[in-house]
Amino acid sequence: MEVIEIREKRKNEHIEIACALAGEQGATGLENVHLIHNALPELDLADINLQGFWGAKAYRYPLVINAMTGGTYKSHQINQDLAYLAAKHGLIMAVGSQVVALENPEARESFSVVRKENPGGIIWANISARSEPEKVKQAAEMIDADGIQLHLNVPQELTMFEGDRDFTGILENIGKIISCLDIPVMAKEVGFGLSREAGLSLYRQGIRTFDIGGRGGTNFLAIEDQR
Repeated sequence: MEVIEIREKRKNEHIEIACALAGEQGATGLENVHLIHNALPELDLADINLQGFWGAKAYRYPLVINAMTGGTYKSHQINQDLAYLAAKHGLIMAVGSQVVALENPEARESFSVVRKENPGGIIWANISARSEPEKVKQAAEMIDADGIQLHLNVPQELTMFEGDRDFTGILENIGKIISCLDIPVMAKEVGFGLSREAGLSLYRQGIRTFDIGGRGGTNFLAIEDQR
């Protein structure tokens, strides 16, 4: 089976297994945080504004439809639906890994549909931190991205039979990527979190935006185990 076919097959399996495993996730630590109730807020709900800005673009709520999928016929409809919701509610949206679309032009529509559905919204691209800088630029241009996530997924790769085994040179590569892009570059871990040490190493390399939603989200070890 060719590499492109393997990636597309894996994408569909990820969707199917993630749906079957819905609700199974790791602990984030937030279960130990208890908010203190304020019985006297002295506020009018109509006066509360959660709007923020990503560059010159505004988002209505501080919520992100984070990187999920893309690259197959099945994921095309998912991304289109998610982009519709992002546009309707003023949310930021990130697409799933675009590596498959860089290898197979036929898969690009499943990502570019997000920009077509939400032309004025805030959309983040997503690609492996091991990707060549030119490939990263192509991923951003594919969806006219407002930022790009560089994903770090060592446990997932090690669990996959067909996954990568060499993770040398990633920090240096991230530095090269940052130097050739004119949009914000984010570090994103995909299910196992970023340690303080990893965060500091990335900061020294030039990363200023961190996606800290990895820990406690989709459990890719469980998904790859099912595959």
